[in-house]
Amino acid sequence: MSTMSTRESRKIQRLITKLTEGWGENIRIEAARSLGWLGPDNPDRIVPALTEAMLTDRSESVRLEAVLGIQWIGFKACSAIPDLVRALQKDESEKVRTRIAIVLQRIGCKEAETAVPALISVYRKDKSKEVRKETQTALKKIASELGFENHKKLIKKYSSQKK
Repeated sequence: MSTMSTRESRKIQRLITKLTEGWGENIRIEAARSLGWLGPDNPDRIVPALTEAMLTDRSESVRLEAVLGIQWIGFKACSAIPDLVRALQKDESEKVRTRIAIVLQRIGCKEAETAVPALISVYRKDKSKEVRKETQTALKKIASELGFENHKKLIKKYSSQKK
């Protein structure tokens, strides 16, 4: 391992510690942001830390920055899809839920199809117009990627599977 790799590894560990060990909110926000920037080169270490912060941090701003970090990582963050779905369904913050729907539109992995049932549920039931709009956009994108003519046909397919 080169000196640069060791230095980078230590930097990542320091940032993960800052994110997860309850330092001040601004420190956790900056740590999540920095991890997102470093994430494309180190997704195996960084994605779990960002998803944990997204699911458990008490600060809406930290959770939002963790979601943005996952978005920066992109298709290398496919392992985060189950946690993104869980947060989309349970986070009390409209901003966080909206950003998660945007990430699911853009993540660019075939595993995004696993989010379809949750996206349909949120699209139908979320009290936020903005969240519903972004989940609809995510459904349209996923429908297109899966070869459906439109998102309504995708919804129909998944709705009929439940019966």
